[in-house]
Amino acid sequence: MNGPVCFMVFLGMSLAYVTSFAGLVLAWRSWKKHHRGEGEDGR
Repeated sequence: MNGPVCFMVFLGMSLAYVTSFAGLVLAWRSWKKHHRGEGEDGR
């Protein structure tokens, strides 16, 4: 009875962690690309 619940909790936590990590990477890449583009345009 405790097995499936623990598995579901682990699955949900891992999914949330992966989603947040992917979002962070995407935002960082987008900001870096935008910032670098502005710098090149300035100079």
